[in-house]
Amino acid sequence: MDKDKLYGISDLADEFGLTHRAIRLYEEKGLLSPQRINSTRIYSYRDRARLEIIQRGKRMGFSLQEIAEYMELYALNDGQIEQSRLLLNRVEDRIERLRQQQDDLTETLAELHNIKQQVEAHLERSSLGQSNDGPEDGEPDRPTDALGREQNQHAPIKHKLTLLKAL
Repeated sequence: MDKDKLYGISDLADEFGLTHRAIRLYEEKGLLSPQRINSTRIYSYRDRARLEIIQRGKRMGFSLQEIAEYMELYALNDGQIEQSRLLLNRVEDRIERLRQQQDDLTETLAELHNIKQQVEAHLERSSLGQSNDGPEDGEPDRPTDALGREQNQHAPIKHKLTLLKAL
């Protein structure tokens, strides 16, 4: 990449799939500092590299503030030790949050699959129950508990469906 090359806002927007407004936001936040010729923004190789870091940070789930703090450490000239430490801490935190989200998603998916199976079974029972295969007196079998009390076999499904509707 040519370090002397200059870019217009449209060049960077097209390259990174961003809107002009997003690039101007990064400028307002101090993440980019283009030169100006009259009212035209001219971005340098450095601005393009910073935009690449911004996009990478956003993909990894970092806030603009966190990305700004990371980029500010470039100015320390300490061999990027502080920058590397900050990055390591942030990446470790992000990994832990993503692992927790992954666990939560796995649990939620298992619950949803369970509900799906229950609803499918309910629908299958309902469609089978429409035939005249019940007891001879025409009343459907009603499940009872150990004390002989009638049980509502659809209550768990209705409860879960109510919970899903609340989502």
